[in-house]
Amino acid sequence: MAPVSDLEMMLLDRQVAEWKARKIAELEAVVSRQASTLAAAAPKVEFFDTVANSKDAITMRDVAAALNLSGWGRNQIFAFLRDRGILDDRNIPYREYQDRGYFRVVERTWSDPKGETHIALTTLVYQKGVDFIRKTIQEPVRA
Repeated sequence: MAPVSDLEMMLLDRQVAEWKARKIAELEAVVSRQASTLAAAAPKVEFFDTVANSKDAITMRDVAAALNLSGWGRNQIFAFLRDRGILDDRNIPYREYQDRGYFRVVERTWSDPKGETHIALTTLVYQKGVDFIRKTIQEPVRA
């Protein structure tokens, strides 16, 4: 039913203005909550960006500790990555995964009781690789 008098038009206009004011207040509250959430997350985002761009590499033991997944230790992660074709049977990452910046292989020397020097290769994981491992573990198995 259409308003028929100026008074009815003014009343309707006032109701629309009040409705608009309520909607603006609701939206301002949402924006305020989002801004507060973003402000609270800022240090976490900064930390993640710093860590993700880090050039430091960590051991697989430290990866397991960082991921903190129930039932996943260093050996389980190595076995999983071997099964996925990411590491070879000596736990050395294939070149493709090293080139992606996930892993670094370092040489260490050690001496046996006879005094002979040996070379051992150790796989280290960059932060980018930790994220890759986490995502790979969490992705569903494809049939």
